[in-house]
Amino acid sequence: MAYPKVRNVILDTDICTDIDDAWALCMLLKCPELNLKMVSTTTGDAKKRAQVVAKILDRNGRTDVPIAVGLYSAVNPVTEREWEWAADYPLEKYPGKVFYNGVDAIIDMLEKTAEPTLICIGPLMNIMQLCLRRPDLCAKTDFVAMSGIIYDPTIAECNVVTQTAEAQAVYKAKWKSMTITPLDTCWRVKLKGERYERLKKSDSPLVKTILENYRHWRGKPDSTDETESSILFDTVAIYLAYTQDNLKMQTFKIEIDNGGHMLIDRPDGNSVNAAIDWIDLDAYEEYLVNRLLS
Repeated sequence: MAYPKVRNVILDTDICTDIDDAWALCMLLKCPELNLKMVSTTTGDAKKRAQVVAKILDRNGRTDVPIAVGLYSAVNPVTEREWEWAADYPLEKYPGKVFYNGVDAIIDMLEKTAEPTLICIGPLMNIMQLCLRRPDLCAKTDFVAMSGIIYDPTIAECNVVTQTAEAQAVYKAKWKSMTITPLDTCWRVKLKGERYERLKKSDSPLVKTILENYRHWRGKPDSTDETESSILFDTVAIYLAYTQDNLKMQTFKIEIDNGGHMLIDRPDGNSVNAAIDWIDLDAYEEYLVNRLLS
């Protein structure tokens, strides 16, 4: 796929469920290839999630980025320890724009954005509403996600199975293109050893933000025994929004069944370009550290 020099992106996230969303957002802030137009939050208490987004953006000088508070749900609650990191940052404190009707805000941003890319790293509640209300906007939008699993039909990945009907609708929509990192690849990403030590020693405000949030999530503010990150699933979706280097890609006709499993080679499925294996995982992890430290 030939990408534009700089891609206009909206990030839709369930930040504050797992810590990898925070790593992904911070990675995105270090990607000159991506012009971040908006961050929207989804599921559980979407306003609490937006507080975490706001604190990260403010800490790193990106209050130009609007925040859209997405739809609430009873499922997929926030991780309280991670949210406590942002409990001292009420959303009203954010100097940038905050929209409390997230789906409307996403639609409005897509309407006025040239060649938009939607990066989805959470359950697809907001995005299903977009598909139902404005399928014309799907047709002009590239969809990139951390989603599903290709080669183990017994596993239903969290972002899909948490809201299966929503995922089914999104995977049936007619996007300009669909690209995913399923668990087949992204579950293998973890920073440890010398690479992790470089992050711990960094004076970068962005890296300090990540590690402070990470330690709240772990419930261990003392970093002396901290030797590695958690699994950084969602960083791969950020990467796929502008390059497919180091990844083996394959296109499948995909549908989602009622159990949240990904079915491949379905005659009525949408064509989805999936990262099925790493060509060089070591190179990606080194790249990720260097990008965060840049």
